Amino acid sequence: LSRLQKSLQNDARDQRQALTATVQAFSLQSDRRQSVLLIATVLALAGGVGILFLYVRPVIIRPMQKLTGAMHAIASGQAVRIDDFDQRHDEIGQLTRAVHAFQTSVHERDQAIAQLQATQNELVQAGKMAELGNLSAGISHELNQPLAAIRSYAENAEILLDHQRTDDARSNLKLISELTGRMASIIAHLR
Repeated sequence: LSRLQKSLQNDARDQRQALTATVQAFSLQSDRRQSVLLIATVLALAGGVGILFLYVRPVIIRPMQKLTGAMHAIASGQAVRIDDFDQRHDEIGQLTRAVHAFQTSVHERDQAIAQLQATQNELVQAGKMAELGNLSAGISHELNQPLAAIRSYAENAEILLDHQRTDDARSNLKLISELTGRMASIIAHLR
């Protein structure tokens, strides 16, 4: 019995040691797997950061920043050149072409506005010249009538004086005086 008990104790101890060895081996293997996973995670993170700085930043972020700056400059009225990305066949290239189209339309709009303002200025000047022409024609008409009458009365007064008709000549001179007064009032009104 004692031998059997010792044999059972030895078997239990051997099984315990075997179990302990198995647990330790499993624990060691688990630690190794954790280390491998941690290293893989760190490498993936480093790869992601590397891709971000080596690909995403220069290929996507910087062109987008440049295009955004160009849009702001165009919106504030500055001329901008962004030919760097025209040949790309991706979204950045499409966006670059859209920015060029926007810049062209802004430039065309500015030219149209300048042309419209020039045309409006020309129309204002043409209107002023037309008014001056109308005013000149009106003044000419208003002054020519009294001038023609003055000439006629002066010629008649000369003939009347030659025939010794001084009273009639004086009447003509009085009419001439009235007509010159009328002309003076027209001119004074213009001043």
